[in-house]
Amino acid sequence: MKRINEYKKLFGVENEVELKTLKKSYRNLVKEWHPDKFQDGDALQEEAEMNSRKIIDGYHFLVSMAPETKEANLGDYTETITNSGISDYQHKGLLLEITFLDGTTYEYFGVTKPVYIKMVNSSKLNRARLRVAAIYVAPLLLIIMSNPILAIAGEDPGQEPRESQTNQQPEATPIIDTTPIPAAISNQQLNEFKLSYTLKAFGMSAKAQIELIQTGPDQYQYQSMTQAKGLASLIRPNEAIETSRFHMQGNDIVVDEYLFDSGSGDKLEDSYARFDWQQQIAFGNHQEELRDVPLSPGVLDRMSADLKVTLDLQAGRRPGDYSMVHRNYVKTYTFTELGKEEIKTNAGTFKTIKYLRQRDGSSRAAYIWYATDLDYQPVKVVQLKKGKVRGTLLLESYRSSSAAR
Repeated sequence: MKRINEYKKLFGVENEVELKTLKKSYRNLVKEWHPDKFQDGDALQEEAEMNSRKIIDGYHFLVSMAPETKEANLGDYTETITNSGISDYQHKGLLLEITFLDGTTYEYFGVTKPVYIKMVNSSKLNRARLRVAAIYVAPLLLIIMSNPILAIAGEDPGQEPRESQTNQQPEATPIIDTTPIPAAISNQQLNEFKLSYTLKAFGMSAKAQIELIQTGPDQYQYQSMTQAKGLASLIRPNEAIETSRFHMQGNDIVVDEYLFDSGSGDKLEDSYARFDWQQQIAFGNHQEELRDVPLSPGVLDRMSADLKVTLDLQAGRRPGDYSMVHRNYVKTYTFTELGKEEIKTNAGTFKTIKYLRQRDGSSRAAYIWYATDLDYQPVKVVQLKKGKVRGTLLLESYRSSSAAR
């Protein structure tokens, strides 16, 4: 993880590695630190030689991490882990290096000692290969383990706000039902509830529970707990837990505290924010980087933002734009109503209102179906990236203080 962050910092990579941007940064760095620019005896010549080697190593390393590279090599990688045995391996820190019998070598990051011990103690090579597959794919599952609704609904992991850009947005052509939402209500009452979901993404699955409980007069805790299943559980054996603590002022959610524990034991994957409304600052801590995030009225965290959409629908307010503090920045999502559909789940068949959720400048978006007869709770979410389906969340059961299924 440290090596990744060092190389990203060197090349100015803040979000996902893009080959085009990486190549441009590489050319500029090579020109800046080429040893031939410095005369013999120049104090910077030795530093230039060291930096030059670091730039070359970092470039090849980041190229190997780029989505384009992974996609291009996925076929060869699958062939290797399926048909080739393991000839050698070594584990140091959180880095696992495996050499296969066909001569290829792969590095896996974020591998804890317990996971490594499980692999070493495997009695069959096929079982060992399955564990390698889990190590490779499971980090992708963290996308849906962090927050089942939001992450499936369009969050780029690790991505910070960026300039608006033209993206291929999903086409939506349903017939829009213009039946008005019931008239708005005042002084909303929050009923406690628990939702259970199945999440599927990248050929892997997880179970999630989302629960709202009242902790005091007008005080609430909204929490999601996600547990990986199957192969992914080898690399993410612990629950990912995300919590929003807030109080109500009339119909408004006022966030007090937000916490995310990835369950990996790696603090760089955790997040925290304390909201100080007197100073209008959220004191954020993401990847152990502290940042004071300016607040404006109505800003939420990403858990309470999910709840706010449901509350607005319950109260007859049409969802629009929602701003939230996430990963030390304020991000805004827009909801667009697409119409009404009937959705079948293991919890039953529901009449729903379908929304498109997206963030300006992001290649991700999502369709979300809110059930009108389940207090407008989401019963299905389909994640999209560049118009392609990447993951699905589907309701398994629903229980509230006023009704149960």
